[in-house]
Amino acid sequence: LPPSVTSIGNEAFSNCASMTSVNIPDDVEEIGESAFFCCSSLTSVVIPYNVAVIKWRAFTGCTNLVSVSLPENLTRIPPECFANCSRLSSITIPEGVVYISNHSFSHCISLTQLTLPQSLRSMDRGVFENCTGLTSMIIPDGVEQLGALMFVECSHLTSFTWHPQEVPEGTFKNCKGLVD
Repeated sequence: LPPSVTSIGNEAFSNCASMTSVNIPDDVEEIGESAFFCCSSLTSVVIPYNVAVIKWRAFTGCTNLVSVSLPENLTRIPPECFANCSRLSSITIPEGVVYISNHSFSHCISLTQLTLPQSLRSMDRGVFENCTGLTSMIIPDGVEQLGALMFVECSHLTSFTWHPQEVPEGTFKNCKGLVD
């Protein structure tokens, strides 16, 4: 993409199945809805610092996406942002993110390493649904709300650390490996 680009529109590269990489210019401030939806050959993406808004399903279905670098000024991860990115194995969510929306990482079956920031306050419904590669999770103390079905079908989740006042509906449903 040329350096003059400041926004990537809705569905801009949706279903570009042969795209293997993308160089998002430093001046981009927003990535639109489904901008890279089902770009099944995309393997990695670096989202530059100036991106403050990523919209719904921006990278959903990027089945070969292995790594993502998120900008430090991001405050929210939108619904289904990385859902069905089946090869995504690790991600660090930067400090400053306060909210992770519903199903943001659902069906990321290879996700084994995840770091949540201390700034995080809320996670919506089913954020890690069917992330069968997750084995442990530490929720920062500042998280005040977890949505229902947060870890449903995370069959290899064996340990979990969080200090809730309430455990939401179906939080650990079918987490057959949970022992601690």
